[in-house]
Amino acid sequence: MMMDLWDQYNKTRLAGDKKTATKMLLNFIALLKEKDKGHIEDFANDLCKKALDIDGILPNNGVKVSNDIDRIQHPIFKEIVLPILVEQYLEDSPMHIKWIGQLEQFFYSDKVTTENFLRQINVEGYFSTLHFLEKSFAIDPNQDTLSLLLKRQAQDIEYLVHELPWMVLTEPADFNLVLADFKDYLAKSEYKETWRTRLMEWENIAGHWAVYCARKTFYKDFIDYQEQNNIALA
Repeated sequence: MMMDLWDQYNKTRLAGDKKTATKMLLNFIALLKEKDKGHIEDFANDLCKKALDIDGILPNNGVKVSNDIDRIQHPIFKEIVLPILVEQYLEDSPMHIKWIGQLEQFFYSDKVTTENFLRQINVEGYFSTLHFLEKSFAIDPNQDTLSLLLKRQAQDIEYLVHELPWMVLTEPADFNLVLADFKDYLAKSEYKETWRTRLMEWENIAGHWAVYCARKTFYKDFIDYQEQNNIALA
């Protein structure tokens, strides 16, 4: 019966009737919460396995996401999935901890829920996707998790260099630490060649950024440094 209701909700959502679908989803959640713990866990685990069987972080928009039959929407995440994640994090389940990282969109979009979640799992500070991917990999060092971790680290590195040719968005020492952390994980990967070219580019940027920062008084800005040295880092 419950899965029939779930299927009906998804058909309505995919048909574009958002108002009716929202009511159906809230009704489904209320009924599911009346079930025993095992039933709820099975549903949450099955949904996450289907939705998160991807080599990356779950996107939060786009046609593919909207049309996905196994889409996790915020109400189901908050009321059904999140309590399972809390419990399993405290049990050191690498699969669930990896899922937390993949579900970053929900944590970044709901400050109150995220603060409560972090408090429940005894994590201080802010939500960090890398924290959960690193913890999952430390418990179960498999290549799928490592691939996710490297991609997420690469995303952060690309952010730091996205203002080129004008600047790198951190100090040279900090940038080198970020690259060193990436290389440490990359050394454990079976797919090192995938990152070889981009890593060389980052290291080249890091070298020139360090030289420039140490000799700023000789240049107007980082672009001037590149022009005078016949370098193009954009």
